Amino acid sequence: MALTKHDRVQRSSEVASISSAVKTSPEPRTAEEMYLDLLKRSLTRALFAKRHERHTLKPDRLLRRSLHAFVRRALAPLHLELVRVVRSGPEDYVESGHEAGNRVEDAETMLGTLQLDQMQFCITDVCDRGIPGDLLEAGVWRGGMTVFRDCGGAGAPPRSPGERVVCEPPTQ
Repeated sequence: MALTKHDRVQRSSEVASISSAVKTSPEPRTAEEMYLDLLKRSLTRALFAKRHERHTLKPDRLLRRSLHAFVRRALAPLHLELVRVVRSGPEDYVESGHEAGNRVEDAETMLGTLQLDQMQFCITDVCDRGIPGDLLEAGVWRGGMTVFRDCGGAGAPPRSPGERVVCEPPTQ
């Protein structure tokens, strides 16, 4: 049974950690499903979530960028940096990084657990039906979905010896 967005998050006061408040689908019962659940939580960083997350400041206006650069240079010799601390909750790990207002910067994927669940369903469906062809990930950020797929995500067959994964290096 598919979870709704509301079902995917328990209230933070009901659970000890953010990770245990984030629910994935299907609810893990077998060893394979538990592994995929752990993988989803690791790639989104929900497994390591804290009540407050740090975000690097990215000023948008010229004056702010200039001031930020000055302060950054002044703090660098002291091994300090200017960051924004944002309250974090389970809902920040369900949606993709574009939808969530607060996403951990060092996550391996911009996908949320909802999108990883959907991809697991799609890949499982294709494999169960025996549909021939290749899986292509376009628009790779840090390759989290490729890791999910290659680590047994959704029962995808292992990569054949001649198959390659091609990623463009990230642009800054």
